[in-house]
Amino acid sequence: MMFEKGAPFPQLRDRLHRLSWLLSNAGTEVIYLVLTIVGAGLAGGLMWTLGLNGESLAKALVIHPPAILYSLLVSGFIVTVVPVRDLIGAEVFRNMLFGRYHRPLEEERIFLFIDLTGCTAYAQAHGDRQAQTYLGAYLATTPQM
Repeated sequence: MMFEKGAPFPQLRDRLHRLSWLLSNAGTEVIYLVLTIVGAGLAGGLMWTLGLNGESLAKALVIHPPAILYSLLVSGFIVTVVPVRDLIGAEVFRNMLFGRYHRPLEEERIFLFIDLTGCTAYAQAHGDRQAQTYLGAYLATTPQM
């Protein structure tokens, strides 16, 4: 999870995320596999050093194939689901998981359309985000009804 958030190797993660989805997932899986093997080796070595396992050092440092398979399945799930959640938003993802969209609700909505003089020219000159900020500032200073 730390790798997905860019903690240990941010440049590597960013380079992987610029690739196609398939290559990005495969590369991330390889990195997770390496991190899992190194982490398991460190944990096994620590346990051997503390005398918590009765195996030889060589056996303590080696990760077993079922653990590798489990690690690949879990990391594959993470590599696939986390980007989808980030793409559509955590709340929408949660609602989708709990089936909210299978039971639609009728809601009443109010829409407000505002056309400020010169706003189109401002948006063309300064960009969409700056125009959105400008409209937000206008609405914040407008007296509430």
